[in-house]
Amino acid sequence: MVFVFVLSIFFTIQIISYIDVDVKNIKHEQAGLLYEKKLFSLLLSVQTTRGMSNAYLNGKTELATKIEEEKSVSNRILQSLNSLESEYGEILQIRRSLDTLQSDIENINRIGLNQKSKTTFTAYTNIVESILTNMNDIADNTHLTIDENLVDNYLIRMMVLKIPEIIESLGRSRGLGSGIAAKQTINESQQTALKLFLQSISVNKTSIERAFSVLYRKDSHLEVEFSTVNKDAMDALENFITATEDELLNASSIRIGSTNYFSKGSQTIGAFKALHHKIEQKLSNDMEIHVESMETERLSETLLIAVLLSAQCTDVRVN
Repeated sequence: MVFVFVLSIFFTIQIISYIDVDVKNIKHEQAGLLYEKKLFSLLLSVQTTRGMSNAYLNGKTELATKIEEEKSVSNRILQSLNSLESEYGEILQIRRSLDTLQSDIENINRIGLNQKSKTTFTAYTNIVESILTNMNDIADNTHLTIDENLVDNYLIRMMVLKIPEIIESLGRSRGLGSGIAAKQTINESQQTALKLFLQSISVNKTSIERAFSVLYRKDSHLEVEFSTVNKDAMDALENFITATEDELLNASSIRIGSTNYFSKGSQTIGAFKALHHKIEQKLSNDMEIHVESMETERLSETLLIAVLLSAQCTDVRVN
């Protein structure tokens, strides 16, 4: 009888230990998700500043006020990232990268409008690449990219990899295209660059479509949840590709306005921002439900130990 009692206690404690590890891993992922959300916002802000700065340096000086406003947005996001790093530093392991990123952004925001457009555009693009690298690092450091749940794994990879990549190609197309539209002329190197951006967009578009196809077959509820926002993003993307091809690449003369083209790019990025937000919400809710379930199970196992100990004590007194 004593042996059975000890064995029961042992296995129950083991179960509690496994639950604690599972909860710890999920909370690491939650911290990573919070940081990824802010990094994505910073990505969008830096891209917007880059595009408007490019247009400004190509003659659209009326954008000066909007550029300064967007720089303030970036600064506020950086403050939020620093707050998250202070709270979850051991999990995120991103302090040095964040310091470098903040320094680079502050520097280009200070001198960007006093340089040649190509120099400023390149500097902002390097920062965007750093943000994308940080997003990948955070996903690895917080175990997001090794989530064993198939659905969550697909969603995480779209949120961390595919959507940011497609948005960066859109951002670069928007920035380059708005500069071209401002000057109403396009050279061979610009044509080549735009075509490469469209090629990258198409590759990532296909990856996202295939991923959702797998998810819809896995769980029909996901189609109900994501089909509308996904379709909106894909439709906006097709419209932007068509505008780029018809109005810039294949046009006998460029007539589309810089602001108009920039707005088309912004609308498309906004549609993918909505898709990204929907995925982030889904992952956040799933993680919260998982943690609550595990903590409830832990409480049940702890109560079981209490019952077993109480029963054993009663048995000892009776004997």
